[in-house]
Amino acid sequence: ESEAHKMEAKSRGFESECMGLKREVEALRSQVAELTEANARSQTETHSLRDKAHTLETENLSILSEKAGLMREIDFLKKSVETNAEATMNLQAELTTTRQQTVHLRSEHSSM
Repeated sequence: ESEAHKMEAKSRGFESECMGLKREVEALRSQVAELTEANARSQTETHSLRDKAHTLETENLSILSEKAGLMREIDFLKKSVETNAEATMNLQAELTTTRQQTVHLRSEHSSM
């Protein structure tokens, strides 16, 4: 009978150990499920951030292209301003010459 008690006690010990292992397995399964879910969220966020980065790169290229176009336009307009300033000075000189000629012609006409 002593042997039967020992076997029964061993059996209960195994059952208890088995229940403990089952609880541990369930806890680990729960952790795996949580980590899998967190990983999926991280992957989704990573894809979203990559998409945003790509969009920003595209926008930056567009802005740089627009900037280059504006710089060319500014250079063109600066040259136009310089050209117009020269033309204005030439016209003012011509106007001064014309006024002098007019004054001279009037004085010749009045002296006749």
